[in-house]
Amino acid sequence: MFQDDIFDEWLDSESRTVLNKFKTNEPLSIEDKMILTLKAQTNHFHHLDQDIRKDIADLDNKTMTAIADLKKDNNKRFEKIDERFEILSNEIKNIYKAINNQTWKMLGAIGLIVVLSKLAESLPFIKF
Repeated sequence: MFQDDIFDEWLDSESRTVLNKFKTNEPLSIEDKMILTLKAQTNHFHHLDQDIRKDIADLDNKTMTAIADLKKDNNKRFEKIDERFEILSNEIKNIYKAINNQTWKMLGAIGLIVVLSKLAESLPFIKF
């Protein structure tokens, strides 16, 4: 609505005029009283604005700190999960190797049995 500078300059000059009247004990008109009230309100709003801006900045800092802490906590959790998956992956690899070794041993044993049975077939039978 108004540019702050123009309004503030006008209000400052008017309030100085009214304060000079007050100091010299001149009677104040209703308009003079309204100007003093308006000046008091603008001062109050200015201080409230400063307090609110400070509170918002503090809240912003606290929020950013909390977010940073949460990120650190999440990173630690994900690192633990990664470690668990790595352990699990290594265990699965070890199980696979063991199964693979056992499979080859079984195939070797079956092959040996087949070879021995073929050899036994070719040997002359002993009759009793």
